[in-house]
Order: sequence, then C-alpha cells, then structure tokens
Amino acid sequence: MKVLRCHIVGFGKMRNVECTLKEGMNLLDAPNGWGKTTFALFILSMLYGLKDVDSTGSILKQVRKLYAPRDGAQFGGYLIFEAGGTRYRAVRSFGMTEAEDTFGLYFDMTGKLSGDYTENLGLELFGVDSGAYSRSAFISHHLEDVIYGVHLNEYLLNLVESEQDADSYDDALERITEEERRLTRGGTRNVPEAVEAERRKLHQLEASLQKSQTDSVNMMKWNDVLRKVEYDKRGRKEVLDGIEERFQEASEDRAREGNHLFSLIITVVALLIGIGFVVAGVFFRASLPGASNGSFDTIFDGLMIMLFALAVFYFRRRWQQRREEKFESLRSEADISRKNYESVLGEEEAIKQKISELAVGASKVGPLADEIESYKTRVISDRHQVQIMRKTMAFLIEARENLHTKYLASLRSLFDEYIGKMDHSGVLLKDIEAAQEGINQGRGARDIIGITARFAMTGVLFEREKPVILLDDPFVNLDDERFQHMVNIIYELAETYQIVYLTSNGKRIK
Repeated sequence: MKVLRCHIVGFGKMRNVECTLKEGMNLLDAPNGWGKTTFALFILSMLYGLKDVDSTGSILKQVRKLYAPRDGAQFGGYLIFEAGGTRYRAVRSFGMTEAEDTFGLYFDMTGKLSGDYTENLGLELFGVDSGAYSRSAFISHHLEDVIYGVHLNEYLLNLVESEQDADSYDDALERITEEERRLTRGGTRNVPEAVEAERRKLHQLEASLQKSQTDSVNMMKWNDVLRKVEYDKRGRKEVLDGIEERFQEASEDRAREGNHLFSLIITVVALLIGIGFVVAGVFFRASLPGASNGSFDTIFDGLMIMLFALAVFYFRRRWQQRREEKFESLRSEADISRKNYESVLGEEEAIKQKISELAVGASKVGPLADEIESYKTRVISDRHQVQIMRKTMAFLIEARENLHTKYLASLRSLFDEYIGKMDHSGVLLKDIEAAQEGINQGRGARDIIGITARFAMTGVLFEREKPVILLDDPFVNLDDERFQHMVNIIYELAETYQIVYLTSNGKRIK
C-alpha cells in the first residue's frame, strides 16, 4: 500500500493543505510549528478513523478532542492511495462524536463508489489495529516506552502487546475465572466432591418426587375407599332414617294409647257386674225354689261376664307387652343403626383427613418434576458453560503464548540486525544489558532501542499490505554519527516501504 496524495480540509490548525507523496523516501522538511505531528496524525486518522472509546492503545484516542478545528472549518479531508494495483480515494469527515463521522471510498480514476473496504480501512488493509500501527510504523520524537529493568525479549513483546491488550487479557481471564466460580458454586465440577454433591442433590429431589408420586397413587386409592364409604354411609343413613321414622310412629301410638288403667277399671267393673249376677242368681235360687232355671241363667251370665272381663284384661295386657317389646326393639335397633352411622361418619372423616395429608405431597409432583428437569438442564448447561470457559481460557493462554512464540524470534532477529547496523563498537549492546539490569540510560540510547524495536515490529506485524512508515522527527536526540547510521537504515527500509520523514532539520541528512 502506498499513499499518493493527502488533502487536509481541516485538521488541527492545518487548512486546505495538499501533499503529493512518492514511493520510497518522502522527506518533508518544515519548520517547528508547521504541523508535522498533525500531518502524521491526519494520515493515521484517515486510515483508521477516530474512536470515542479506543482500547487498542492507539495515539488517536485524544485526536478528536485536540485537533477538531476551533473556527468551524470542516474536520477531515481525503487520502488517495494505491492497494492491490487499484487507486482509491478515502474521504472522511469527523464530527463531535463517532456517530457523526462519515466515510466514503471511491475508485480514484472513475469517481465511482467502491465497496472493497469499509470505514475500518486500516484494519482491513494491514490486518493490525491502530494501536499496533501506533507502536510500530508511527514513530514520534518522544517515545514513552523504555527498556528499564526488564529483559529485552519482554520489552519487545510488550510493544507487540499493548498495555491495554495486557489489561484486557488479564481482565478476560479474571472474568472467566469469576464466571467459572459462579457456575461451579465456588469449586470445580470435575472433582469427585462436586459431582457427588450434585448427585446427592438430584437424589434428594428424585426421592421427594417418588414420595409425592406415591402419595398421589395412595390418594387415588383412598379416594376409591372414600367413595365406597360414602355409598355405605348413604345406605346406613337411609336405614337409620327408616328405623327412626318407625320409632317415631311407635312413640306417637304409645303416647295416644296412654297406660292400661282404663282397661283395668273396665275389667274390675265387668268382674263386679259378673259377681253381682252370680250372687243374684244364687240368692234367687235359694229364696225362690221355683225359679231355679232363671237363677241358673243369671249365674251363668255372671260367670260369662266375669270370664269375658278376665279375657279382655289378659289379651289387652299381652297386646301392650308385645307393643312395648316392639317399641324397645325399635329403640335398640335405632341406637345400633345410629352408632353404625356415626362410625361411618368417623371413618369418612378419617379418610378425608388422610386424603388431605396425601394431597399435600401429591400436589408437589408437577413442581418437583419441573425442578428436577430444570436442575438437570441447569447442571448440564453449567457444565457446558464451564467447559466453554475453560476452553476459552486455554485458548486465550495458548493464543498469547502463540503470539509471543510467533513474533519473538523474528522480532529479536530484526532488532539485532538493526542494532548491529547502528552499533559497530558494541556500546549499544552494553547499554541494553545495563538497561535490562535497571540502570538508566541516556535519551539517545533509549531512542535508538525504541526506534529499532519499532522497525523490527513493522517488519513482523504487517503481513498483508506494507504500511506507510511515519517518522515524526524521531532522531532529534541522536548524535551525528548515530543519526547518520539511522538515516542509512531508513533509506534501506525505503526500498521496501513508503516512508514519510517529517523533520525540521533536513540539513542533517547527508
């Protein structure tokens, strides 16, 4: 990829500035205050846009706030570049927020809209985010990172992985660990204790369900018994009602009959009349001898009256005895029937109480079945989630290790190559060794280490299109000898990369 032309409509203090670039080295020698840093940031902004929240460690995160025109001029411009043999025009305008930004990509030769790339132009061209670009192909005159008290390899890898990346990695691992702890209730589902706890919980739920199901079956059985008892109760109630009805009728008849005194009086009167007839007959027979036949009839009539009176008394007495026996029999039968009915009522109440108790357990069948199903689903889901979490954690760890493994050897090789071109006397190697041990080094030595490390990163990271190397006067702290060595390196790099070298002291380049 190479930039052919930049047109700044409004960016920082620059207005309607246009610059044509060529392949290889582009030396822009401008006085201090011209806007060299602004120009370099404009190119980077046109490639990557401006993000309101940038977690990549890019130097673009403050650009919107610092470089928005204060005079109301349009904030943005366009970039003409070539990639894959095609010329494009990328046009961006920036608002106060990311939502107000616009992006358009056109074929430069025809002006037609192109869909080859989106607003994520830099990422799609180079395969690296703006943070990685900022730490490699964009080299300013004040490098903040230094090698101090860390091994050189760690320093190089820290450039590949930004501080934000490392924080994000640590945060991701912490979140995964927390989520795993939540899903495993503070432990791990792979250990026997946790699996046994799950088994016990499930066993308890299934035992409760089995008991509820048994209660449900028993409740149905007791309902069958209750229906039989209720049928028996209705039969006994009908019997009791019939007996009580007959008993009531007998009681009423008994009350109407009264006692047997009246019949006794009649009997006594009849006896007295009979006795009177007998006495009269005997008297007539004794006093009137000729009246024997008449006296005999009178005696006979008296005897018959007496016999009738005694018969009436006897039969009425027997009838009253049988009536009393029947009355007492009905009373006894009613008492027995009432006790039987009350016994059935008690049995019915006991059965209803039993059914009520069983209904409590039976009512739990549905909820317990749902709870077991939910618990099994949750356990399976949690285990699956735990497996995903652990695979994710392993993937992150492996990805980081692979990242380090992938880049470290190439980074170190290129770094050593560039340091070798800068350090013919071996002084820089001693400076690097001292810096690793925590001994502070001069600004020039630190800059050389930082610049060569970024050259090495540029050679390793960009595997798709070659980037534009933006040098924002990074050699100001180098002495003439080291400066010239660095110039030789960038001209060598210019054979492969397009370089924009912004400086205010172009005369130093020989």
